[in-house]
Amino acid sequence: MSPNDYNLIEKITGTYQQIESLKFGRDLKIKITSEDNELYFEQSWNDARYKVEYHYLTTFFRPNSISTYHFSKDKSGDINSFLFFQYNYGVSNWVKQ
Repeated sequence: MSPNDYNLIEKITGTYQQIESLKFGRDLKIKITSEDNELYFEQSWNDARYKVEYHYLTTFFRPNSISTYHFSKDKSGDINSFLFFQYNYGVSNWVKQ
């Protein structure tokens, strides 16, 4: 990974909320942390924690899974959301808090 990739990892860290879940009375969140320039995701609904690996530009994937995460930037270049693609579950939008 290049220094720019490490900068991206730092911009991605934070807590993201699935807005659609609030409509159903659930508050689903994913906390993203960085340890030694590696990304880890922790799910609020089951406390599962897993490593997510860099793929290309702002796209990451979960090893041994059919899951990808495509992060979006706002006008200032900050990461503000991601789309979560998962086989059998479709796409969900997560917004940074």
